[in-house]
Formats: sequence, C-alpha cells, structure tokens
Amino acid sequence: QFTILVGRNSKENDELLRSWVKGNDWWMHTRDVPGPYVFIKSYAQKSIPLETLLDAAHVALWYSKAKQSGKADLYYTQVKYLRRAKGVKKGTVIPTQEKNFFVTLDEKRIERIFSSNGQQ
Repeated sequence: QFTILVGRNSKENDELLRSWVKGNDWWMHTRDVPGPYVFIKSYAQKSIPLETLLDAAHVALWYSKAKQSGKADLYYTQVKYLRRAKGVKKGTVIPTQEKNFFVTLDEKRIERIFSSNGQQ
C-alpha cells in the first residue's frame, strides 16, 4: 500500500519531511523547474509499482511551473538519501542516489487521481 503526499510550499515540504515521512519512503521533484515535493509513503518495504510512480509524477507535474508545457523531467530517491541544505530556505534538500525520468501530462490520469482524492 502506498500514499502520495504533496508539499506545495517550503513550509509544507518541511512539515512532511519532519513529521510524516521516514527513510524508506520516496521523494520526487521536477528537475530544474519550481514545483512541489511529492512523497510516496510506503507502508511495506516494497518497490514502487509503476502506476504509483506515474501517479506521483503527474501530481508533481500538475503543481509545478512545468504544468503549462505538459511535460517535465523529474527525479526521485528514498528519503534517507536526502540531505538538508544549509543556509537556504526551510525544506530545501539535496538528493543523492536519485533516479531520473520524463513524464508527459496525461489528462485522464490527472482526472482519475483528483476525482478519487476529491481535490485539485
């Protein structure tokens, strides 16, 4: 079972990092474009199913500045591979051991994600 959490600003990002996610959960962000931190909370130490990864990527794209172009490069890693950046705004992290991928916005997937979640 997996839950997708999104921090839409630095305060929410920091709150999620401090209180909601653990080392084996996953973090995702758009590369080189302002956007949210998206976390995939894992309740069992399993690999992330592709559908869950794609859902999280679409949430990251939807809330980012890349939404207008409908596509984005993203990267993700486990929370235990994030290091808090010093001397910058709260919630900023430096990822290591990240994996990269590219996603193109699928409107039907977005509709399904937000209709099942009840928000946009």
